[in-house]
Amino acid sequence: MPGDFDFRVLTAEVRQHMLAEIDQDIADGVLVTSKRFTDEGAAGYPPLLRSAGSENDEAWLAERLIGSFNATELSGGKIKDVPHNAHILFAQGEFNRFYCRALCLFALANPGYSIRVYRARQSKKPRRESEAKLGKILDAATVLKDLRDHLATDVEFGPNEINSGLSLELVLNANTL
Repeated sequence: MPGDFDFRVLTAEVRQHMLAEIDQDIADGVLVTSKRFTDEGAAGYPPLLRSAGSENDEAWLAERLIGSFNATELSGGKIKDVPHNAHILFAQGEFNRFYCRALCLFALANPGYSIRVYRARQSKKPRRESEAKLGKILDAATVLKDLRDHLATDVEFGPNEINSGLSLELVLNANTL
């Protein structure tokens, strides 16, 4: 089952960088888990994320997370149903975040490349802020630091506005053409 995202550079080398970032977050005890996870969902998430990073995609991860979320949550002092697509949004956001971190590492290790924001998932109502980021060339070191420092939140310099559908792609630097 193909995912909604078009990850343009999901190569073996990029996947290695993804796994290194996932493993580092696990080792540091900062891997983001959903506050909506059941206890079993939280415990089962890290190996599923590793498998998604090593050989699958965000759609595979979302499918495996079905049943990992509580049915209800306390929000604004009231008990509400957890959105039916919580597993999809969470899987897409976290897989994309690690993918972007991996592309930053790739660009830093390969100075002939830069990173650029693109729309990886189509949106019926794209936000003006998201549209303004499309096509921008970003500094890989700055974006990587931002993505590492701002877990589970929107970032200042990167493409990862939550649920925006934006991601990163690699582009050859003009001086290498």
